[in-house]
Amino acid sequence: MNYDPLKDFVPISILGTNLFVARRAHLGAGENAQEFIDYVREHPGELNYSSVPATGNHLTMVLFASRAGLKMTHIPPRGARSR
Repeated sequence: MNYDPLKDFVPISILGTNLFVARRAHLGAGENAQEFIDYVREHPGELNYSSVPATGNHLTMVLFASRAGLKMTHIPPRGARSR
């Protein structure tokens, strides 16, 4: 290769984002995103989330959890396969 993809390219646009987080009403994890983040941080590894592996939804949640410093377990839906 006669170029460095990390140095020779710059991002110009976000093509799309999607992240929908729902929780069980009885969980008591707050009413907004910050309260949810705080709850997950206080209960590391105790919460699960579900998405089809290697999809935009899955990768977006991985990024969200990583940036927010959250520790949750990914549970793929039964019968779900990567594309």
